[in-house]
Amino acid sequence: LADRNGEKERYTKAEKLITEALAVLDPQADKLRWAQGKNNLAIVQRVLGANAGDIERIRGALKTYQEILPVFDRKTF
Repeated sequence: LADRNGEKERYTKAEKLITEALAVLDPQADKLRWAQGKNNLAIVQRVLGANAGDIERIRGALKTYQEILPVFDRKTF
């Protein structure tokens, strides 16, 4: 999707900005905002990985999704 629409640069920039934002968020102090940021990061990683055929990037997205499971559980939603 990103490559077809010429948006790879936007996704790459989003990945960088989300990573920077997560670096200053304390997951213990603001679990929901941290988990939302991690979810957004996983989406970007998944899209970039799928478009590039990069299985390692997709695995990274899965790992990121797994990190938020304790916050985004069935009780939360």
